[in-house]
Amino acid sequence: QFVDILYVYMLEELLQSGEISLEEGKMVLQVLRENYEAMKHKTCDLIIVRKLGISTCLLVSNVDDLIFEKGTKIVLREAIMKYTEALKTKLL
Repeated sequence: QFVDILYVYMLEELLQSGEISLEEGKMVLQVLRENYEAMKHKTCDLIIVRKLGISTCLLVSNVDDLIFEKGTKIVLREAIMKYTEALKTKLL
């Protein structure tokens, strides 16, 4: 199924970029598996934030501004559509 390939593709791209750790990759995969179906028809971003070595992953839709407490680093903010379009191009 396309979504399963998408999850693997996203995970590979994120891990190869060095922006996320393997544990964060597992967290991304879990969040995608549990929530992507509800979000797939919306424009949404994958966001990973880290504070004091603790990471969390979010799927957000229609958010222009994200404000976190001081010391929180936005590790990654990417549109899911970026990965969807890139994968479709590779599969064609």
